[in-house]
Order: sequence, then C-alpha cells, then structure tokens
Amino acid sequence: MLSRDPSFHPAGAHVARTPQEALRHAESLALAMGAQEAAVAGGAEIFAAFLPLADVIHLTEVALTVEGDAIFPALDPREWRETERLTPPRAAEDEADCAFVRLERTSGREAQTAVAGEEA
Repeated sequence: MLSRDPSFHPAGAHVARTPQEALRHAESLALAMGAQEAAVAGGAEIFAAFLPLADVIHLTEVALTVEGDAIFPALDPREWRETERLTPPRAAEDEADCAFVRLERTSGREAQTAVAGEEA
C-alpha cells in the first residue's frame, strides 16, 4: 500500500512511502507467494507514478464514456506494443463492450510488472 501519510499504519498492511519501495515490497511478497506478477491498482496519480517502472500492462478497455477524474496516462506507442487482446462476447446485462489487453514495453529493460485496469 502506498501512502504519503507517515502516520498511516493499518494493521496487516505493508505500507510504502515511494513507488520504488512499494514495488520492492510487492516483488518480495509475490516471490514468497509464488506469484509471477505484482498488481498496481489506483487512481490517476498511482498509475502515473508506477508507469515508468512497468514493463507489462494488463489493461481493461471499456467502450463507454463515463464521468470521473481517474484517467490512465497516455502511452507512447513507440514504447509499448500490444501482445494480446481478448474480447469476450457482450452479455445482455453488460453496458458496453470490453477488451482485455496485454501491452509490453519495447525498450528491453528487466521485467517489472504492473497491472492496470481502467476505462478506455
């Protein structure tokens, strides 16, 4: 959990003060749990803070315009390539079509993974 508040210490949570510290905690926990990736969930500021650290993005695109203030940062198409796209059939109760997209950074840095879900 990432927080700027130095007095924030919820029971049972690992609290980090920087994205780099949070990533170190997450990687350590993922390794201990046998997980292959660590997830980043947040609002616009959290996504923007972790984007430079990510080499993989799992993005959920939703074909719907909604009001809100959390917007995923724009991605430079020269830095990211789509490697997978799943488009499940739209169910009768769904408001919009969606796609689950895997993007990989093209720069060849060592893998550090972030997961992001946000309306497109």
